[in-house]
Amino acid sequence: MEKDSFSIIGDECHIISPKPSGPRHVPNYNGDFHDLSNLLLLCKSDHKMIDDQLQKYTINYLITIKKQHENWVSESIRKNKKTYSKYKGEEASFLPRLTSGKEIFSILWNTHLYSFDYDENASGEQRDTIAVFLETLQDYGDFSTELEIGQRIDLENLITEELQRLESMGLWVFGVRAKHKMQFGEKIEYWPLAVITIFNKDNPIIIKIAV
Repeated sequence: MEKDSFSIIGDECHIISPKPSGPRHVPNYNGDFHDLSNLLLLCKSDHKMIDDQLQKYTINYLITIKKQHENWVSESIRKNKKTYSKYKGEEASFLPRLTSGKEIFSILWNTHLYSFDYDENASGEQRDTIAVFLETLQDYGDFSTELEIGQRIDLENLITEELQRLESMGLWVFGVRAKHKMQFGEKIEYWPLAVITIFNKDNPIIIKIAV
């Protein structure tokens, strides 16, 4: 039987375990263990880490991380149409064009926060292709640290092929690896953020610099 070229890996993680012997179990918990409010989607490495390090990854800490990430996603979606070309402070001012899978994988590596955008004038066929491409990139980012060097090279080649397919449809990919500020009480952390945007190559927002 022919195997797929890649696998999508993701673990459903309970903040409060439904099993009495599970991590962070709360006796007499009245909520729905399987409600979205009690679930996280993690790669296998992060899932194991939070279940092993219970003193650090407490219920309150995981709820805080989940809430901050949801707030960030909502705010990014709300502001996305106005901010896709500008990133301030420690982040890049402009998004360079990406022309190889190696460039994109360097942005995705060990990243679990994503800011994705696409050209609002894209056709229906283009949007469908863009959606599959961005979903695939997020999957790659989530399990990037689990790959051996040979697997990474194979994925970089696959991404290059998908880039070429997008370009044949008149679409260019831009992106940068940035930092997203996360605050937990008085503690501030900067988490890696993968910023990827896809435009029609004739979009006037693109700045073409002659070299």
